[in-house]
Amino acid sequence: MTATINYDTGVVTVKDFNGAVRTESLAAVVANAANELEKIPAEQRQELGL
Repeated sequence: MTATINYDTGVVTVKDFNGAVRTESLAAVVANAANELEKIPAEQRQELGL
């Protein structure tokens, strides 16, 4: 998987292992990442330094 971030436009282009390409807003990517991190138990987040 590769991701390219265009900071000027706020668009993230993601190419997955199957070659599929999708675009998302940078704000949506950050929000999704934050939501996923919240699902990790606190002890494990601490071990990861988050």
